[in-house]
Amino acid sequence: MGDFIAIPSITVLCYLAAELYKALVPSTLYKHIPVLCGLVGALLGIMPPIVKTIF
Repeated sequence: MGDFIAIPSITVLCYLAAELYKALVPSTLYKHIPVLCGLVGALLGIMPPIVKTIF
C-alpha cells in the first residue's frame, strides 16, 4: 500500500515545487525546472527507505 500512495504523492510534491520555483524566479531561469523536479523526486523517493533503516 505504501508504494501505491508514495508515487502519486511524490508526483504532486514535485509539481508543487516546480510551481513554487516558477513563482519565485524570473522566466529566464525556467530551464532549471526539470532538474529541480528530478532532484526533489529522487530525494523523496530515497528518503523513506533510509529513514526506515535508521529508525
